[in-house]
Amino acid sequence: MARKLYCGQDAEFQRMADEFIEKLHQGKAEYMDASTLADIADYFAFNGMGFQMKETVDFGLSIHPNHSDLLLQKAFLYIDRGEYDKAEAIYQQIENKESKEVRQLEALLAYRQDDVAKADDILDSLKDDFEPEDTFSLVCLMLDLDRPDEALQLLEASDADPEGDAYLDNKAACYRALGEYDEAIKTLNLLIDKQPFQPRVWNELAECYLDIHQYDKAIEACDFALATDEDYIPSLLLKGSAYSLLNNCKEYYNCYSQAYELGGTSVVAFTYAKVLYLASIDEWDKALVAIEEMEKELTAGNVEETEPLRRSEMYASTLNLGTFCFIQKGLINEAKEIAMKTIRTYGEYAETRRMMALIAANQGQMDEARANWRKCYQNEDATVDTLYALVADCVEYDEQEMGFEAMKWGYDCYPNDPGVLLMYLNTCLLCAHYDLFEALCAKHHLPLPDHLNEKFQATKQANEQMNGKLIIEINAELAKIVMKRYKFNLPDEQLFQ
Repeated sequence: MARKLYCGQDAEFQRMADEFIEKLHQGKAEYMDASTLADIADYFAFNGMGFQMKETVDFGLSIHPNHSDLLLQKAFLYIDRGEYDKAEAIYQQIENKESKEVRQLEALLAYRQDDVAKADDILDSLKDDFEPEDTFSLVCLMLDLDRPDEALQLLEASDADPEGDAYLDNKAACYRALGEYDEAIKTLNLLIDKQPFQPRVWNELAECYLDIHQYDKAIEACDFALATDEDYIPSLLLKGSAYSLLNNCKEYYNCYSQAYELGGTSVVAFTYAKVLYLASIDEWDKALVAIEEMEKELTAGNVEETEPLRRSEMYASTLNLGTFCFIQKGLINEAKEIAMKTIRTYGEYAETRRMMALIAANQGQMDEARANWRKCYQNEDATVDTLYALVADCVEYDEQEMGFEAMKWGYDCYPNDPGVLLMYLNTCLLCAHYDLFEALCAKHHLPLPDHLNEKFQATKQANEQMNGKLIIEINAELAKIVMKRYKFNLPDEQLFQ
């Protein structure tokens, strides 16, 4: 589930849960009754520790195979992984389908399978049976069903203590889902004042900062979380994500390496971070060895666990990095082989098409390269980072106009993204689209200082290509304005030069 119920176990229970998972890893886990195991799984779920939750649920079902609470949690795990058929199979095993918890599962499963009408009917029936103690569980469900406005209304109309931990926690989640980040951050800070040593709350604050591109503040919040618990896996992963968005591949890898050692992330996610770092320092051979090691571990693993990893976008992204390494080594046939395999197996990922464009450009087949670049940026999964990389590729192969075309598309898709705006302006200058550059600056209230504007106007009136030094000066000035206005961290200042 996107949001778990507020879990109020005391310190003694938390200590017991942590000791249980440690013994489980050592192969020394002792018998526990199903209800206790379900509570431990809830504790891990609430704290964002999905791997530990899964391990607890699997252990619980191995000795209590038909316990409804454990089956319920197993089904939610499958939903989170997008394995809806398996979630449906688990749902069918649960005997009491009239309980409110099981009906919530049924609603979420229907929603994720695009049966919105069924999900709405179940939600309406739960509202009809509503009791005050259902407030937080119903708020969670509404958030899962992408109804944050209704969730906030229910919460504020409830009799729950507005200064209580659970109330503040869920209210912050509603604000975040509504995109009201200032209110979400304010609410989380109130909760932090009450729970300064709770890493989960610091992590939720970090998530908010990450959403609004304030990556430095996200890292700072993760550091506070890790100061209270150095092994808190969600913050290690979130901190790594923030570093990746800042193009700090080394720290991204360090964070994921720590999480992997703790059993908190998959071999695929760890390998992707490792290969990305090795590629960033031109260690192509070591990167390819890391991919081989990943393949060996997946082959030796449990098929039920490894097959979803092999079908994941992260796995395809790791193969794309392998393609890039082969290109850098000059092994074009090997690069093309792995790229075609990725397309056959995983379909039209944007990054794979970017690799195909690089292969074609490397062979001097520029028409084919342009066709693949277009397929890349027009792909529905093309991210902002993909667009940045595509523009860099186009500039490298003297295809600035293609880079401009891609950023025009990106600007239409992400009109409010500060980084996309800056890159679009950059490509306007590179391609001498000066009228459009002026129009965009006026639209977004980005005035150039007089000394730069004079140079810009002189270049425009002479109908000349602007020199690189002036482009860098203008981009740097605009970046300062945008960063200050949007409190935005540039992922890599070189991108805008």
